[in-house]
Amino acid sequence: MTDSTGQGRRAHILKLMDRLSVDRTVALLLIASACGLMLFIIFALCVKSGQTQAMDTSILIGLRSARDLNVPLGPSLLLDAARDITCLGDATVLTLVTIVTLGYCLLTRYYTAFFMVLVAVNSGDLMMVLLKDWFQRQRPDCVPHLVSAAYTSFPSGHAMMSAIVYLTIGAILARIERRKTVKIYLIAIFSLLSLVIGLSRVYLGVHYPSDILAGWLAGVTWGTLSAAVVLTVSKKLKVEVNE
Repeated sequence: MTDSTGQGRRAHILKLMDRLSVDRTVALLLIASACGLMLFIIFALCVKSGQTQAMDTSILIGLRSARDLNVPLGPSLLLDAARDITCLGDATVLTLVTIVTLGYCLLTRYYTAFFMVLVAVNSGDLMMVLLKDWFQRQRPDCVPHLVSAAYTSFPSGHAMMSAIVYLTIGAILARIERRKTVKIYLIAIFSLLSLVIGLSRVYLGVHYPSDILAGWLAGVTWGTLSAAVVLTVSKKLKVEVNE
C-alpha cells in the first residue's frame, strides 16, 4: 500500500514538473516573440522613412568591384557558393525540408512537433506575403542582380522563411536531445544556416541588408509565437510535448 502510494505521488510530481516546464517554455517563447515584434516594428518604420537607404545602398555597392558593378568582390568560387547557398532558402527546398520533417514527426509520434512545424511554416508563408504586399519595397536597383528574383523586397522571404523552417527544426531536435552541448550545437548550426542564406541574398544584390534583418526578425517572431500557440493548445488537449 505504501509503495503504491509513493509511486502515485512520484507520478503526480513528474506530471506537475512537465506542466511547469511547458508553462515556462511558453512564457519564454511569448517574451521572445514580443521582443522580436517590437524590434521589427521599429526597424520597419526606419526603412519606411528612408533612414536605412543610404546605408543599404553603400553596402551593396561596396560588395562590388569599383570598375564593374556586375563583378562582386572575392573569387569566382565565392559567387558560386553564394548561388548554391541561396538555393537552400528557395521555396522548393524549404517545402521538401518541411515535408521530410513532418514525416519524421509522424513516424516518431512527435505530434506536438508535427503541428508546430505545420502551423509555423504555413502561417509564416502567408504572413510573409502579406508583409511584402503591405510594404511594397522594390528590389535594389543600385547594383545588377546576380540571380533572378521576383516580387517585392521587404522583408526578405528567404531570410524570414529560412529562419522559421530551420530554427523550428533546430529547436525541435534540441528539445529531443538530452545532452546540453548537442542542444547548443544544433541551435547554432541551424541559426548559422539561416544567417548565411540571408547574407547570400545581399551578396547577390537581390536584397538590401535591411530586408534581411527584417526577415530574420519576422521569422524569429512568427516562429516563436507559433510554437507558443501549439504548446498551449497541446497542453489543453493533453497531448504530450515529448511523446
